[in-house]
This record gives sequence, structure tokens and C-alpha cells, in this order.
Amino acid sequence: MYKKIAVSNRKIFFSHHTKSSTTDFVNHLAELCKIVDFIILREKDLSLTDYKKLASTVINRCNGKKTQIILHSHIDCCHELNYKKIHLPLPIFTENLKMLKDFETVGVSVHSLEQAIFAEKNNASYRFRDALPWHGPLFDDGVRHVRRQGKRKENRKKRNPLQRPL
Repeated sequence: MYKKIAVSNRKIFFSHHTKSSTTDFVNHLAELCKIVDFIILREKDLSLTDYKKLASTVINRCNGKKTQIILHSHIDCCHELNYKKIHLPLPIFTENLKMLKDFETVGVSVHSLEQAIFAEKNNASYRFRDALPWHGPLFDDGVRHVRRQGKRKENRKKRNPLQRPL
């Protein structure tokens, strides 16, 4: 039921692999295809042209593997590549609901229960959450953990009101 999701970040990759190239990064993503269900290609700093080039390379390199490559935010890029899998921040999802009907997979980032319910009601394939009250933070940065520690036990008792899990 739960899926393993990797979110790409070239900057982190290159900070650990200083003599690497874009080809090495793509090869690394191809290796990840052996162990995760989804890779969200989230390279927000690239121009649309560079993102499209990288997306095309990653899609072709990972084609035929069990892992789904999900493009991030660039609906136009998906149309140009004739690719039907995208992940969006909630505001872009909300603005483009009609345009997304032809997509095979539409993921949405949510940060509250209300947003998760809205995404579910509008047929998001999945919701990716940072932190929701009944789960606590997804990525422990130390600060949230301390801030929420007292509320976590109380919030875990609340029932998850969503029809599908996050």
C-alpha cells in the first residue's frame, strides 16, 4: 500500500559527488529505479529548456523499469514530451484542474488536512505531505520535532479522515 518515493536534487548530489556530470546524476537516478516506486524529478532551479532536456533523458534512461518518473511543476514540459505523470504544488494543481484531466498520474504536495481533502476530492492520484497533525513531520529537522513533541501523542489519537492514505 505504501510506496517508496525519491525526490531528486542535483545540488545535493553534486555536493557529495564533486567531480560528477549530469550523466552521472542520470545514472544515479537509474540505479534508484531498482529500489523505489517513484522518482519525482524536482529540479526547480533549471530553466524550462534545461529541465525538458533532463526530463527526456531520465525518462528514456529509466523506461521499462518498475519505477515511475514523475515530472515536477512543468505542465508545459509534460505536454511537449507527451508525458502524463506530474507532481504539483497545491496552488498550481488548483489553477490547472481542467488541464490535468488527461494525465495518468497527478501528485500534489499538501501541508494541511484541508489541503489533503481538497486534493483527494479533485482526483489527485496521491498526496505528498510535509507534515500533517496525525502523523508528525515527514523529515525530522530537529526544530519541528521539539515544537510538536507534546502535540504528537495527542494528535496520533485522531482518526485519519481521508479515504485513501497519503
